[in-house]
Amino acid sequence: MKILHVSYSDSIGGASIATMRIHKNLLKKKIESKLLVLDKNINDKNIFGPNKSFDKIFNDFKISLARYLNRKITLSTNRGSLSFNYFNTNYLNKINKIESDIVHLHWIGNEMISISQLKKINKPIVWSFWDMWPINGAEHYSDNLRNVEGYKKSNRPSNEKGLDINKFIWKHKLKNFDFKINVICPSKWLMEKVNKSKLFIKSNINYIPLSIDTEYWKKLDKKNSRNILNLPLEKNILLFSSTSGTNDRKGFKYLVDALNQIQIKDVLLVIFGEKPKNLHQLKIKSIYLGKFYDKNTIKMIYSAADLIIMPSILEVFGQVALEGASCSLPSVIFENTGCTDLIKHKKNGYIAKNRDILDLRNGIEWCLNSKENLNMISENARNISESNFSDEVNINKLIDLYKSIN
Repeated sequence: MKILHVSYSDSIGGASIATMRIHKNLLKKKIESKLLVLDKNINDKNIFGPNKSFDKIFNDFKISLARYLNRKITLSTNRGSLSFNYFNTNYLNKINKIESDIVHLHWIGNEMISISQLKKINKPIVWSFWDMWPINGAEHYSDNLRNVEGYKKSNRPSNEKGLDINKFIWKHKLKNFDFKINVICPSKWLMEKVNKSKLFIKSNINYIPLSIDTEYWKKLDKKNSRNILNLPLEKNILLFSSTSGTNDRKGFKYLVDALNQIQIKDVLLVIFGEKPKNLHQLKIKSIYLGKFYDKNTIKMIYSAADLIIMPSILEVFGQVALEGASCSLPSVIFENTGCTDLIKHKKNGYIAKNRDILDLRNGIEWCLNSKENLNMISENARNISESNFSDEVNINKLIDLYKSIN
């Protein structure tokens, strides 16, 4: 069995990390796996990137054009990530030329391949949805019901003006997604939304959660980790991480409001990834570590912390929460996100009511007020991730899906 994965990048962003994890696990199972990307950063004989620098330059131009159109034509105050994927690219030819039994699509935004070209792929398609873009218009995330009701003038968000590009792209998808796609949703939250979508009525919808190498992602010594990272030993360290920390979707503003009311002393917020713009509004002490792509450093950061705070209002799964859990680090999250597949209330973390600042604060305090509580949820975090989200468990589910198609 030969699998060709198609993903925009081999290393940047949570979707690419998840894709690479699947690719490597298939190779371990002696399944021939190759990866076709537009943004190639890893030197690997099984990963194929652009043949010419012109391909990447032209794609970067299309990305810039899409952002320009969002600002100038839609007149939108919504600055969330958009992908039009309207114009044809040469990646369809690349996909069809590489020998494979199944084409497994992953995150294909940023104009990698056009919507109309997907049905021209000459092999059965599996598509992992790492965000909400497949069921939306051009948006990668949306906090409304247009992806269920259809994109109409009557349900357009008030912060969007001008040309309704999301409506245009959604209707373009409706016209072109008229064939069977084997969809994989990494969370039940997303699966429920996909099942309600008019775009995937003919498709086979599957639930296979995100997985993790629990042998690698294990907790290191906390004291040593703090010393190496130059973090204080006596503080309660809360961790916030995001590749898009300035994005409202990640809910940092709720965390600021909750921590500004917190009653526990000696609390320190440690941030890595993108630096939030409103960090200056935080009253408690915080440390911004920067951006890291080295797994060993990230594991050390998890090991140094006491608790992850993930106040996302839209989250397909939550890779940070999973990596942290495997390192015995519990999380506080909001309900109504994909993170609830992993986090169980007061077992390996705390699930606060949606956008409820008081309950978010209560959750942080409940976890930290009692050493017994913190020890219990930390131990459970590791046990739950190991039993339900290990690579071995979920790669076998994926292989079974491949076999049922092939």
